[in-house]
Amino acid sequence: MSHTSIVRRKQDHNKQSWEENDFPILCESCLGDNPYLRMIKETFGKECKTCSRPFTVFKWKPGPRSRYKKTEICNVCAKLKNVCQTCILDLQYGLPTQIIDQALPNAIKIPESDANREFFMDQAETMITLSQAQREQTTPDQMLAHLSQKSPYYQKSQSGVCSFFLKGTCLRGKECPYRHDNAEQSMGSVEDRYHGVNDPAAKRIMDRVTKALVPPEDKTITTLYIGGVKHPVTEEDIRGEFSAFGELRSVCMVPKLESAFVTFEERGAAEQAASQLHKKLKIRGTPLSLAWG
Repeated sequence: MSHTSIVRRKQDHNKQSWEENDFPILCESCLGDNPYLRMIKETFGKECKTCSRPFTVFKWKPGPRSRYKKTEICNVCAKLKNVCQTCILDLQYGLPTQIIDQALPNAIKIPESDANREFFMDQAETMITLSQAQREQTTPDQMLAHLSQKSPYYQKSQSGVCSFFLKGTCLRGKECPYRHDNAEQSMGSVEDRYHGVNDPAAKRIMDRVTKALVPPEDKTITTLYIGGVKHPVTEEDIRGEFSAFGELRSVCMVPKLESAFVTFEERGAAEQAASQLHKKLKIRGTPLSLAWG
């Protein structure tokens, strides 16, 4: 077989792995609330930011005051992690993959090196089936249920912040197509968010959990978050510490996040435990943080 035919066969194999789709995988927040949405479709218009393979790019405008959005990763990569192709947040919980991967013990890890990733993506169909099966068999994590996004957040599709406004020099006022408010932290790189590495959004969520201790208005919430749970602290130790305040419904340990969630049967018991143990909780000599879940 000639060298030319070998190269052509290899090129044909690579092109077969290119992705062509008729509709993207999107979360409701990115899709927007406009029922008359129009999309621009470009076949093989861009390479995926995680697997570097060409894929079909979709571009649309969620609303009149929104900025144009487009898909950032391919359909296959989105299915492997069950994430939106644009914001790269989990479709079920609306959370960054860094939190999802740490909370779910059977989460599939995608190789980051080029050679291993190519082999992994060649087995994509098998991996997608395996990933979906593992999600169905895994009991929903209590931490994810509490942190999950309860309703679509359409504001994240708004136009970007005006750089001239931040400098105090924008003269267009209400006619300016960009927002005139304080800038929010960016999501970082798409690849880092997809692989769950150094995601500023995940850090903000966990920081908010650890700092908040004001009792939530929803009286049905009876769960407390415990941070800094390390060896030798065990589930039995936590049960023994909190059972003194009332009957416990459950204790959920999350070793990868060094945390735990304690759920009481009654709201009064949870409030009493929170008020008495805040900044005072210590088990087996280990200081622990406390917050509402």
